[in-house]
Amino acid sequence: KAIKKLIKKYCKINPEYNYQVINILNEKSKRSEKIKDEIADYIGMGIASFISVFDPEVVVLAGGLRNLGDSFLNKIKSRTKKHMFLPRNPKVVWSKIKHPNLIGASLLFD
Repeated sequence: KAIKKLIKKYCKINPEYNYQVINILNEKSKRSEKIKDEIADYIGMGIASFISVFDPEVVVLAGGLRNLGDSFLNKIKSRTKKHMFLPRNPKVVWSKIKHPNLIGASLLFD
């Protein structure tokens, strides 16, 4: 929902379906870059807070935003460093598992 709100803010449209969101984020346009910058900033804040509390060696990200590629991951890493207030530098990487949520859900059943 948050990404859809950003798209509505910058694009003046209200995407109803996830494929519309993906198409807008994959555009090579200034508005798409603004949306991705703001998303990366929010994710970076969250990761920085997570690192400050749990002090992990690695932060693994998964989900649909992975399709935006390594350039988006680099934005997230730079925003995370910007919001860090402790001298920590854990790796931030994409998950190598395509559908980790299915693995987690399958563990719920005996």
